[in-house]
Amino acid sequence: HESVSKHSITVVRGASGQGKSTLGYRYAHDFFPQEWRFLVDLIESPSHARDIALALAGHASATAARTLVLVDVMPGSTSWIELARSLAQNRTLKLLVMVREEDWRRGFAQMGDISYGNIELTLQEEEAKAIYDGMSALHDIPDLLDFQDAWGAFGARGALLEFVYFLHHNDTLGARLKSQVSQLEDAVRGGACQPQEID
Repeated sequence: HESVSKHSITVVRGASGQGKSTLGYRYAHDFFPQEWRFLVDLIESPSHARDIALALAGHASATAARTLVLVDVMPGSTSWIELARSLAQNRTLKLLVMVREEDWRRGFAQMGDISYGNIELTLQEEEAKAIYDGMSALHDIPDLLDFQDAWGAFGARGALLEFVYFLHHNDTLGARLKSQVSQLEDAVRGGACQPQEID
């Protein structure tokens, strides 16, 4: 809230599964009336971004009401930067961008001289403990003694979504994916399946 109050543009970034979109939608719901909040979830190109910016700026000019524009960045997209650049000087519109860390890094250099608030989401130990306490109050968490055991086994770092998965399955998503890839490689080596070229 402090960042949105101070800046025309606020970027919320982090790994997939950290809750960026949930946080953005909840913030919009809690702080802006329905008629003064908009969602942009698809920007096809820089020219499309400029068209969206013109429409939003026109609306803001006609209403003169403080308006929040949520931008839920599609994976691989950098066109949101053109939207941010086009609206950076607008004092009525507030842009709240939710972007995956890898897409942020891909587009960061293009931000240039645009002023913005930068919020990096990471799962903190106290947040993980609150999740653990909430889940353990509902049901037993097998194979883990307590929160410290869970946090240590998890590696004391990672995404919120992965921590929840870990508590449910006592396994990380990364370890599960590595196991599945290893099984596929073994099947290919053993002749159980043949790799195919894709045209």
